[in-house]
Amino acid sequence: MKKLEYKKGLESNIWKYYIYQFFAGFWLISPILVIFYLANNTNYLQLGSIESIGLLALILFEIPSGAFADIVGRKTSMFLGLLLASTELLLIGYGANYLAFMIAAFLGGIGGSLISGADTSLLYDSLKEIKKEKLFQKIKGRANAITYFSVVIASLLGSFIYAKNNALVFYINGFIFILGGLFCIMFKEPRLDSIKFNLKNQFKHIKDSFSYLFKTKKLLWFSLFSIVSGGFISLFHNILVQPYFEWLGYDIAIFGILVATIFIIRSVVSLISYSIEQKLGEKLSLYIIVVLQAIFFFVMAYLNALWLFLLVVLLYSVWSYQEIIMDNYMHQHMNSKQRATLHSISSFFKSIIMIIAFMAFGYIIDITSIAFSMYVLSFGSLILGLSFLLGVRK
Repeated sequence: MKKLEYKKGLESNIWKYYIYQFFAGFWLISPILVIFYLANNTNYLQLGSIESIGLLALILFEIPSGAFADIVGRKTSMFLGLLLASTELLLIGYGANYLAFMIAAFLGGIGGSLISGADTSLLYDSLKEIKKEKLFQKIKGRANAITYFSVVIASLLGSFIYAKNNALVFYINGFIFILGGLFCIMFKEPRLDSIKFNLKNQFKHIKDSFSYLFKTKKLLWFSLFSIVSGGFISLFHNILVQPYFEWLGYDIAIFGILVATIFIIRSVVSLISYSIEQKLGEKLSLYIIVVLQAIFFFVMAYLNALWLFLLVVLLYSVWSYQEIIMDNYMHQHMNSKQRATLHSISSFFKSIIMIIAFMAFGYIIDITSIAFSMYVLSFGSLILGLSFLLGVRK
């Protein structure tokens, strides 16, 4: 009887994960955050530093938080992560200055480290326990589609609320994340090898996970390539997309509609990513991700017209596909006992690289132009991406 209840609990994690993704994706501030920063006397280099301080928190807490999730519980880690995300948003709205933004970003980074890897690890191990792990890519695609649908609704509401009251949108968003954190308590934890939580065991767990990563060459390669294939789009998304819309000539009042449109398409791409990858295969999928984003960045830099918004949509579609398939490829080479920690180690390396990238990219925009910075994204993604595909992977 207990075994049947346990299995039903794990099966229920699937629909619970969908609801959790809706909460986690409900970022009312998506279409206005960078504009809010810039409106409060922040330049692009400072924008880069805000992103970097969040990543610094990830570097400091990413791996310990992964071990925390593996040992104490993934749902507990997710709960605490969303509470810190809520605190971040409340502080941004209340402080509305560069110092507050930096403190908030650091807290948000800690929150992100607690969530990073814990949520997908909980899902994958739940599926593995009920012998449905082959459905991970399909279920993750649906979950991402729900996340993007959530962003669509949040973006439309967020722009409207922001126009009425700049700070209120952050307070409402913070409250929603508190609700999402409380919902995480409802998950059923998959059974893993029991490890007593103490500093000695945690350090040993981290050490063993590092050893596993560097011994598992395919996992190491996918971890590094994931940074290269998604990092340049991440730079565009976190620093440049909203100023880019202004550069094209769009009014801030319709940013919510633009972001909503992007995430509607991302939702669709997430739903069909599994089917596309099954037809294209691993090798062709990776080449397409690298080449298409380089082409899109180049055209977006070379031309200036309202219709280029369509290329932004396509660029984000590539990002959606990249996220789904890279998650799946990496999880195939992880073991359950160390899954969240391994994911955190991968994010740790990404954070180190992106700290430098955010600062450098913000400085490049300040001293050059939006167009030139887009060329940097184009050639950088192409050269590094192809270097990995043609060289490191042999």
